[in-house]
Amino acid sequence: LEHLKKQYQKDSNIKFYGKRCSGELSPLFQNCRALIDLSETPFPHRPLEALASGRPVIVKDHQYSREFIKDKSAYFVKSISQNDLHGAIMFMNQNFKNFDRLSLRTNALKYHETKFKKSIEHSIEMALSI
Repeated sequence: LEHLKKQYQKDSNIKFYGKRCSGELSPLFQNCRALIDLSETPFPHRPLEALASGRPVIVKDHQYSREFIKDKSAYFVKSISQNDLHGAIMFMNQNFKNFDRLSLRTNALKYHETKFKKSIEHSIEMALSI
């Protein structure tokens, strides 16, 4: 991603932060137009945090991201190529105001830890009562 940092270093709308602790992320999410997360982790923790803040995401298109993130809340890139990322960034800049922050947040909150635990407990209780 170094080539992208160089390409966008003069663009004041694009910032590269690298790894941050959870406490540092909330204000960044509140003030960003979108989060770019190109990881392929089984649970897309950071993208869901951004969505919970009402911000859309740019994510790598793979089975894990598709499982948790809905089409209307994200721009899925097929590869980490400069062209794909540039297209995604341009799309977000042009369509940022079209994203409904409440629906982005609602989708992400389905996976909130407390709600998820209650759902698992309920599923276990139902399975044990059969």
